Amino acid sequence: MMSAEISTFDKMVTREMEKMKIGKKNNLSKKERKALDELREDDSITIKPADKGGGIVILSTERYEEESLKILNDPETYIKLRKDPTEDIVAKFHQYLDEGEMVGILNDKEHKYLKILHPQRPTFYHLPKVHKDPVNPPGRPIISGIDSISSRVSEYIDKILQPIVLKTKYHLKDTLSAIQELEKISWQEDYILVTCDVKSLYSNIPHKEGMESIKRHLEGETDIPPEQKRFHTGRNKADTREQLFFIQ
Repeated sequence: MMSAEISTFDKMVTREMEKMKIGKKNNLSKKERKALDELREDDSITIKPADKGGGIVILSTERYEEESLKILNDPETYIKLRKDPTEDIVAKFHQYLDEGEMVGILNDKEHKYLKILHPQRPTFYHLPKVHKDPVNPPGRPIISGIDSISSRVSEYIDKILQPIVLKTKYHLKDTLSAIQELEKISWQEDYILVTCDVKSLYSNIPHKEGMESIKRHLEGETDIPPEQKRFHTGRNKADTREQLFFIQ
């Protein structure tokens, strides 16, 4: 079983090559291609990229499914739904987007782009953390929301929030920026450098508190019209649509 992200990447590259109208060159021998085909068709194994390090991990499908169920059976993070909520979520998204166009928050081009008429259901998978345990690696859960009902809205919200994130004093772009900040510190002998990690960060962000934090930061922005701020954060706390941007 090839992972969803590898399959999607393969399709994207294939489409781009077809647009360029160039011949496909295969640098693999006949035996190597046959071996890859046999691996692809072998349902007893699951092939995934490692969570860190850029390696490829081959697991027994039984072991992979056991870890998947272990993750999904965590009652503090996931709940089993009685029915598929896709239709209800799509209806709420489309209504909200229609309101945004009607009041002038979204122009016609934005409205058409954000309004996905035939959304895909997000797919769950996990990446093996072989750096934690090379024999029985725990999994890092991921929800692939490509072409899901909230995927383009997420892009839209991200574009608006990114400039605000860059202004926060706790923002670190990458490892280099962290080193540059540390170099500004006059180090003392009694200083201790401490690092920490948050387990399952995104699934542990409370929706209500997350939206309130976004609202506070938006209120400090003078370049964003008040009506647009209200549109992004929901009209009131009882409005369930204020949490839909986190569904992906």
